[in-house]
Amino acid sequence: MPTPKLSHVHLKVNSIPAVLPFYTEVFDMKITEDLGSFIFISNDETHHILALQETAFPFNNSGQKLYHVAFEVQTEPEFYSFAEKLKTLRIPFTPVDHGISWAIYFNDPEGNGLELFVDRRNSAGGKKEWDGETKRLAIP
Repeated sequence: MPTPKLSHVHLKVNSIPAVLPFYTEVFDMKITEDLGSFIFISNDETHHILALQETAFPFNNSGQKLYHVAFEVQTEPEFYSFAEKLKTLRIPFTPVDHGISWAIYFNDPEGNGLELFVDRRNSAGGKKEWDGETKRLAIP
């Protein structure tokens, strides 16, 4: 049986107009379908990798159950470039070294957790398995 791959993430948000520019600017996503209270966006050939649904009844961050959505880049230069983009956009983030990966954690405007990472299992200094340790990563 083939292993399922992540198809898309569906986020319920208080305000599509408040959240949509964040995803289109930070992740270079484009709208693929706009149904008003549902917006589908993608940054590849897939119809959508993120569905945003505006809720009829606002909720606060304590009611959200999502920990984070992870996006992967293939190279360390791409990782550093993304960190620079977040700095330019003045989006606070926390860079960490998991040994198996380098990751940047940050939030969208409604507090949904996001991660951008690069796998380092086959890189110099990278580890093959996570040992449970996470260290602060210095970003130049």
